[in-house]
Amino acid sequence: MTQKLLLCALTCAVSLQAAQPIAANAATHRVFGNKWLQTVNLFREQNTDALFAAQDNNTEQPALSLSTSHFEVGQAIDIQFKNLPEGASICLFKDKGPVALKTQYKQSADGEQNGTFNVGNDLDEGDYIVRCLDAKSKTLGNELLFTVNAIPFADGPKDILVMSDIHVMSPELLVKEGSAFNQYLASDRKLLAESKDIYYTMIDTILTRKPELVLIPGDLTKDGELLSHQMVAEQLKRLKQAGIQTLVVPGNHDVNNPHAWVFDGDTTSYAQTVSANDFAEIYKDFGYGDKAVRDTHSLSYAIEPLDGVVVIGIDACRYEDNTFKSEGAEADVCVTSGRIKPETLAWIQTQAREARSKGKQVLGVMHHNLVEHFNAQATIAAPYVVDEAAEVRKALMEAGVRVVFTGHFHIQDVAKDYNETRTDSIYDVSTGSTVTYPCPFRLVRLNDDNSQMDLQGKYIKSVNLGGELQKDFGGYAQQKLVDGLMPMIGSLVADYWDVINEVVNANLGSLGGLVKFPETPEALTEMLVECLGEEAVQAYLTFSESNEHKKDGAALQESIVKGGIDKLVDKLVGPLLGKIAKPIVHAKVDPLLNTVLGSLLGNITHYGTENANLTNDMDLSIRMPKNVVNQIGTAEADKATLQVSPTITKGDFTVGVSAQTEAQRLCVYDLNGRVVANRNIEAGAPAECHFHFEQKGTYLVKLIGGGKAVKVIVE
Repeated sequence: MTQKLLLCALTCAVSLQAAQPIAANAATHRVFGNKWLQTVNLFREQNTDALFAAQDNNTEQPALSLSTSHFEVGQAIDIQFKNLPEGASICLFKDKGPVALKTQYKQSADGEQNGTFNVGNDLDEGDYIVRCLDAKSKTLGNELLFTVNAIPFADGPKDILVMSDIHVMSPELLVKEGSAFNQYLASDRKLLAESKDIYYTMIDTILTRKPELVLIPGDLTKDGELLSHQMVAEQLKRLKQAGIQTLVVPGNHDVNNPHAWVFDGDTTSYAQTVSANDFAEIYKDFGYGDKAVRDTHSLSYAIEPLDGVVVIGIDACRYEDNTFKSEGAEADVCVTSGRIKPETLAWIQTQAREARSKGKQVLGVMHHNLVEHFNAQATIAAPYVVDEAAEVRKALMEAGVRVVFTGHFHIQDVAKDYNETRTDSIYDVSTGSTVTYPCPFRLVRLNDDNSQMDLQGKYIKSVNLGGELQKDFGGYAQQKLVDGLMPMIGSLVADYWDVINEVVNANLGSLGGLVKFPETPEALTEMLVECLGEEAVQAYLTFSESNEHKKDGAALQESIVKGGIDKLVDKLVGPLLGKIAKPIVHAKVDPLLNTVLGSLLGNITHYGTENANLTNDMDLSIRMPKNVVNQIGTAEADKATLQVSPTITKGDFTVGVSAQTEAQRLCVYDLNGRVVANRNIEAGAPAECHFHFEQKGTYLVKLIGGGKAVKVIVE
């Protein structure tokens, strides 16, 4: 049994997140029980003490009570309990999460039946449910609801709001509801029908908060439709009129997309999509205007929207590789994966180094993830991590970039990586999608001298859907997601059915009739859902809800690795052979599954390595690179002028050569007089050369043929 096959269900629910629409081929899908997902209205107009009073008419039942329904962040919380039986636990569930927090009270054999559970004062802002559970996780007695109020995010001189993967769909694309649109929605986790209302809610939120800058890291539209882009840009103009700047970059859905469709009852037809040039024109006021420096090889740009802060919008999309059946291709293909062209990466380094040499901070904005957000993401969810990510990270760190805002994965998560010597680091701040549960966004604040960045995660709490206010939008979005996950798994299994069969035949063919492998995609889907469905969905939701490390994921991990895999083996070979097969299967699969789940449920990037890092996804302060204007060294040669910046560096510096009347040779010498680097300089136009030295020391830069040298110190 291969790791690939046994990871199929978890991968479907957790990793392969249906970035492209897949037809709902499966005829039927098993709907698993989700009694743990009872929606509770946590949005109360008034503080009703009766809601929190112990309901202890039956004195044998445990009773829980609180002094109030609202607490401030940092305020101690005490839960009173009565009649708590041996073996019972008092558990807290944050927002709509199905997995309890690690903060729990477990009743011992000699414990008092009546007492106080001191929760402490380190709960994050949000809504909480308190339940008393027996050993089988059955709820005993009453439940409590309380709220930890939001931390005020005081206005600063450089406030930024980040929202990502807004996937706006113009209502004009839905001519008439019918099976065509319903099948599309069945294979997609996004709230597309609600996308316009969600987007308008975010625009109103931004106008209320009044940040200086808004960043959108791609996937502005459902599938790159011109009508959708026009709707997005029209609302961004409202922000511009209010004095709020917005910068966007394209996502894989946004340009040259063959899945730009018009839905009309039971049929679809192509909608007009946009080219790269169209995209830049539509968003000329939002990153692609005259104030930006544009890359000639992509839709990347550099701009200084805030004093001392340069934003580099990075285009890593592969829209040139998309294909259209209408243009003679075998299939409509919109490429999900991303890469940065070598010319573009060099251009990014140039822009970043120039900004840093002038004492400015540099922020990156890119659609695709730069750092793995859980172990093996680049393997089992490869399209979501930019190609050659390690090389890109190295190049950005060398150029002085500390933070890159990303999207694409629809997950609110912060991942961190280091350079080889662990003397520098880079953060991938991924912001979840506004149209996928839990529908988050981010607030970002830089201090006066740009030396510190504070991040705070937020959720869309309520949305006016079609004229009706949905107060519990979190519960609505979660239920929509859960309802859609099983059809998505069925669609994915059907789409990869041939590949799955190849894997099975290659690894299980020798067992002949001993293996009862399902004969249809529908049957395999039902098996996967029966064995792993609920646990996989809980893992997915826990990952989606951020700060997984604060939840008690150990039991869930064990349930997936041991219980779920054992069920699969029994289904495939029967209980008798299963006793022999299970140890073999676990020996192969457990190391990978435990690494993936340990990383994912523990909120630890590079889990199990020396670079392992646990980062708070919702409330984080990042110290930015020291922001000092670097010295510039100038020297006159016989027929040219040299300008070197910076002259004190961690390893990178730039040499500008101007006023040269004939071809020159530029050399860098060590203090022993040896040439350690050189460049040919053509006559005429000014030239710019970039150097990077790992070896610390003092170097001299000069032109051959005379003139003074400029001294550069590599610290």
